[in-house]
Amino acid sequence: MNRTLLRKLLYPALLLTIFALLIGLFFSGKISNVALFGIALGLFLLGRLINYPLRHFYQGLYAFKQQKLDEAERLFHTFLERTERRPWIKRLVWWSFGVYTFDLEAMAWNNLGAIYIRQGRLAEAKNCLEKAIALDPKYPKPFFNLAVSAIGEGQTELARQYFEEAKKLGYAGDSFDQFLTTIQEEYAKVNAKLN
Repeated sequence: MNRTLLRKLLYPALLLTIFALLIGLFFSGKISNVALFGIALGLFLLGRLINYPLRHFYQGLYAFKQQKLDEAERLFHTFLERTERRPWIKRLVWWSFGVYTFDLEAMAWNNLGAIYIRQGRLAEAKNCLEKAIALDPKYPKPFFNLAVSAIGEGQTELARQYFEEAKKLGYAGDSFDQFLTTIQEEYAKVNAKLN
């Protein structure tokens, strides 16, 4: 079982467990409504504090979803520059849950690669995607994007190899992967607007 598949199984199980625990506490009478509200407010505020240093990353994701590629590129570069000056920022993702990778820097390089593919800047895309892979060799999305880039260059056999590697690492672009992408896009939209 690869890392991505394990996380795809653990993520919903973790969310359901937390939800069931909170519902159980609420209905058991062992926790008051005020305490439950306090826990929810505390978690919300903690999330806001943690996500503030990541705002350029989430705003970049949101701009990318909106097809504002130049703005998304600028925001991802800003995020990468800040991460270079303050490496602790990329560790904040551990407070959330990454299915494909926990490395925000690898995610940013992958997203820049995807932007460059859409702009037809395939050499720059390949460079960014290779940086993402160097940071996390088990992150499947850069391999998937390298497959897309190779198709754009007319290299069908190389595209097949990259796609097989992405698939082996747990990303095939199937309906569950599309569902996860939608969740990430919605989360980015909320964070972009709050920050």
